[in-house]
Amino acid sequence: MTEWFLHIEYWHWLSLGFVLLILEMLAPSTLFMWMGLSAIVVSIVQWIAPDITWQWQFLLFGVLSLVSFFSWRHVSKSRGFDEDEEEYATLNQRSASLVGRKAVLTEPLENGVGKIRLDDTYWRIEGDDCSVGTKVEVIGVNGATLKVKAMT
Repeated sequence: MTEWFLHIEYWHWLSLGFVLLILEMLAPSTLFMWMGLSAIVVSIVQWIAPDITWQWQFLLFGVLSLVSFFSWRHVSKSRGFDEDEEEYATLNQRSASLVGRKAVLTEPLENGVGKIRLDDTYWRIEGDDCSVGTKVEVIGVNGATLKVKAMT
């Protein structure tokens, strides 16, 4: 097995780098991207210095992979790239995106149940009994039912 390591050439690292970059395109996680770029850097180093031992090649690959990955994580967090996830947390969850919306009742809320129109859809609502014309706020969601409370 060790004999195989003695014959690693720069194109092996280059091939591994491109395979990892293609894998990144198929399963985006940014992990494979940094490992792929590290493998390409190792191939360049080996092309420039072909006498580098396989131990140094693997050490360089491991260190570059870890440093690049954790550097990217630090930069992405410090620049707020992860905040987008919170902004789009209700994407494709229309009822959850309605929390905080305000509306005026066009039908009474009787026995804790009623309906309200928000945008182009009528929603089933639950809350305390209210008369027509009461301004309400959506405070929660239970499936397709909105929880509302009267605004004072």
